[in-house]
Parts: sequence; C-alpha cells; structure tokens
Amino acid sequence: VPRISNSQSSVGRDGLARPFRHPFLQCWGLSLGEASCILLFLAGDLYRSRKQKMGGTEEQKRTPFSPFLFIPAAMFHLTSRILLFIGLTLTSASSFQMLSGCNLVFTSILSRVFVEKSLPWFKWFGIAVITSGIVIVGVGDLVQENKHDDNEVTKPVTSEIFVVIGMVFWACQMINEENFVKCTTS
Repeated sequence: VPRISNSQSSVGRDGLARPFRHPFLQCWGLSLGEASCILLFLAGDLYRSRKQKMGGTEEQKRTPFSPFLFIPAAMFHLTSRILLFIGLTLTSASSFQMLSGCNLVFTSILSRVFVEKSLPWFKWFGIAVITSGIVIVGVGDLVQENKHDDNEVTKPVTSEIFVVIGMVFWACQMINEENFVKCTTS
C-alpha cells in the first residue's frame, strides 16, 4: 500500500519511530537550492569582472536589461511549485512522479501554439504514450482504496488536479522562457 509523502516515519537515535510530518522542510530545501543558483551566478560574474580588471583587459560592454523581465517566469515557477507541493502532500511520491510527466505534454502543446514549434510524428507518438501512462496512473489512483492508515487519508482526485494544474504553470514558464530566448536571439 503506497504511503503519502506526508505520512512517513523515521527512527530516531533512541530507536523510536516517529512520524515525519514536516513537508515544508522539503519545499524549503528545494527553494533554498534553487535560490543558491543566483548566488553562484553572481559569484561567477564577480570573478570574471575582477579577472578582467586584474588582467588589464577591457571589460566587455553589456547590453542593459531590466531584471523585471524575469517576473512572469518567476510567477509561473512560484505558482507551479506551490501547487505541486500541495499535490505532493496529498498523494504518494510514486503517483506524483508519474503525473509530473504531463509537463512534457503541456510544454509540447503550448510550444506548438505560442512558439509555433513543430514536432516530428515520433515525438507526438511519445507524447501519446506519456499521456496514456498518466491516464493509467490517474485511473489507478481513483480505483485504489482511499484510506491507507488509521488517520491518514489521501485525496487522489484533489492531488492529481493540483499536480496537473501545477504542471500547466510549469509548462507556461518553459514557454515564456523559450519565447524570451527566441525573441532576444533573433
């Protein structure tokens, strides 16, 4: 019987098993890891600029840009993470992982509509296979028994709705970023 991610237990130093009901730590750790990417970028940028100054080479002129360009992608990302986090707390990790494959389906459809990107037939065939797998997992979650433990009740329909909508927002983020790159490189 699968367990929802919010109902796992861990054995402590004293040998007693205690429930781990702190999913916000998982989300916080994920957010901290993603936020550290900007710190690495800024450190690398500072290193390159100092290296150029010490080497006596002329610093390359940069095209000015507004950091506000990242707001739509950041809002899509934040919304998707919140919805995915809620979905993960209501379902098993295995169902969540299988449903996260619908990101590829939505990204492909939205890229066809908004970026006018065409995909060959074999990629559409792969998307159809992914879609059938997602449907099988969704139906399996609906058929399985809702109650796993005495006090833990999963909400398969609700969690799947949260995960799928979260994946739509994630696909919107990908399309927004792809459109931005397409516009700036052409």
